[in-house]
Order: sequence, then structure tokens, then C-alpha cells
Amino acid sequence: MRTYSGTILLGLILCVLSKPLSAQVKNQALRGFPVVFYTEETSFAVGGLGIFTFDFENNLDSGKPSQINFGAAYTLEKQLLLYFPYELYLQQNNWRLDGEIGYYRYTYKYYGIGSNTPESNEETYRVNFPRIQINALHKVSRNIYAGVSYWYDRYDMTNIQSGGLLDTNNPTGTAGGTHSGIGISSVFDTRDNIFYTESGSYLELQGLIDQSWTGSDYDFFQLSLDARTFHTNAYDHTLGFNFVSKFTGGNVPFQKLALLGGPKQMRGYLEGRYRDKVYLTTQAEYRVPVYKRFGAVIFASVGNVAQNLSDFPLTNLKWTLGPGLRYMIDENRKVNIRLDAGFGPGVSGFVLTIGEAF
Repeated sequence: MRTYSGTILLGLILCVLSKPLSAQVKNQALRGFPVVFYTEETSFAVGGLGIFTFDFENNLDSGKPSQINFGAAYTLEKQLLLYFPYELYLQQNNWRLDGEIGYYRYTYKYYGIGSNTPESNEETYRVNFPRIQINALHKVSRNIYAGVSYWYDRYDMTNIQSGGLLDTNNPTGTAGGTHSGIGISSVFDTRDNIFYTESGSYLELQGLIDQSWTGSDYDFFQLSLDARTFHTNAYDHTLGFNFVSKFTGGNVPFQKLALLGGPKQMRGYLEGRYRDKVYLTTQAEYRVPVYKRFGAVIFASVGNVAQNLSDFPLTNLKWTLGPGLRYMIDENRKVNIRLDAGFGPGVSGFVLTIGEAF
């Protein structure tokens, strides 16, 4: 019954959205490039990254183009990554749809829960899961959208390290299972360009609940806030600020705890290097055009995780900083390939993808 109720909810959302999504599209542009990489967990991997930008015919005058990003990779260890994040604007910008459709058969690292987990805790686990994320928002005023959200992951844990933390401590979620959450979302958006923002602000609030009646095997909630602002001077140098907070509560699976790190915040830290019920981070980025399609950035981030907001450590904060290189693959839309190198105390990491971090 749990999976069945979640499927019914997803079907209703898709039925509501099917009519506007059938609108004719204009101004299509497809950009992409192949990728080859190697890690200890994956061996060699091949794949590609890309972005498809377009305008719906009923949204040509809104100034908000739609996008479907895509990424795919297959490794010699028979791992598979396949994901399609999307952001669509329809009916003269009155509808905003975003989310992700994907499938992951991959190996991840786990260090335990908390802000002081040592590097020696490192272990790997394998998991397969499909992902569906839909946020359907309607414009309620000039720059404000509000609506409903549905997020679905179905975790199949295929390999856990014998004698490791997941095996011995058995945190919630070790057995896998279905995460099927519904909630509400709201967005305030005055950005001048959704791909490369030079002025304006963005604020997103979201709340999700997973319960048996939503189709989930776990009972918990998630709250998140994403705030951004941008300012550009006379030399076309842009300074951006970003603050992100995530709160979880209830019987939270370890996969759904607030995760520090990744390609967007705290670059340099592996996503999930630290995890707990509360996550706060802020970052700044300075963007400079260099020559023709090339640009450069410098960025700095600080943040941490905690079990409760009252326990959030104001000392021993995690931090990273680093440079980045940009190459504009679409001058009309201002879409960049992004290469960032993040460095912090005892950590470093690289990000190669399409689109800005925030």
C-alpha cells in the first residue's frame, strides 16, 4: 500500500502537468561534451554531460528559458549514473516546474554521523535507486511562485562493508527502502539570467514529509532554505552570496540526513563527508570575464552539521576556498562549463559540470 499510494500521487501530478508540457518548443539549443574519469571505487568510467535549452511557445516573451540537463556515466565496475535535472517555465512564466528524473547504481562513501567523524571511518557501500523529483509551482505575484512537491527514491542496498559502521551501528536506512515525500515549496526570484546571474536575488523555501500515507517506509521531515544575491560592477565583475540551511527530524534514514559537501556547496568536500540532522553553510563567489568565452572565479565557503540547531558548533567550522575556470558554450543564453578546485583543511576536490554552483 505504501508504494501504491506514492504511485497514485505521482500519477495525479503528471496528469495535471501533461497538458502544458505538450506545448510546442522554440529556440532549441543542445550543448554537451564527453567525460572520462577514474576513481578507486569506480575504476575507469566514460560518459557525458549536456544541457538542452529552449522556450515553450506560450512562454516566448517571459525572458525565462527552460532547460533540461543530462548526465550519464558507466564504469568498468558496472556502475551506472543517469540523471536529468530540469527547470521549465510555461504559460508566460505563470508555471515553474523543476526537479530531477534519474537512476543511480553506484558506490558511495560513509564516515558516520556528526561533525567530528574521523577520516579513518571511511567505508563504501553500493546502492541502486531510481529518483523522481517534481516541484510544480504557480506564480502568485510578480516574482513569487508557490506550489507542491513530490520526491521519490527507492534504495536497494546491494553491498555493505562487513564489520563497518553501517553493519555494526545499523543506522536508520541501512536496510534500504522507499522514500516518498510530499510537501510545499515557494520561490522568490528576481534574477536577470537563470544560467549566469549578474543581478537580482533568489530565495527558495521547501518543506517535505515522509509518512506511511505518502508511500514512504520511514517517518521524517525535511526543511530547506536556499538564499542567493548577486551584484555586478562597471567592469562586469560579479559578486554572489549564497546561504543554505537544511533541517531534518524524525526517523531520518542516513541517506536523507543533511549532507555537507558536493558540487554546489562546500566544494572540495565529498558530498556526505559530514552528515547530521542540521546543516548550515554560506559561500561567496567572485566572477570575472577573462577573454572572449573564458572566465574565472574565486570562491570561499564555510559551514558545518549538527544534531540540533542549539548544538551547532560556532568553532571548528569546516571551510573551503579555491579557483574556478569557466567556458561559455552558449553565448546567447550565457551557459558555462564549470571547472572548480576546492581546498580545505585536509580535503580537496574538483568539479566539472555545466552551469554555475548557484
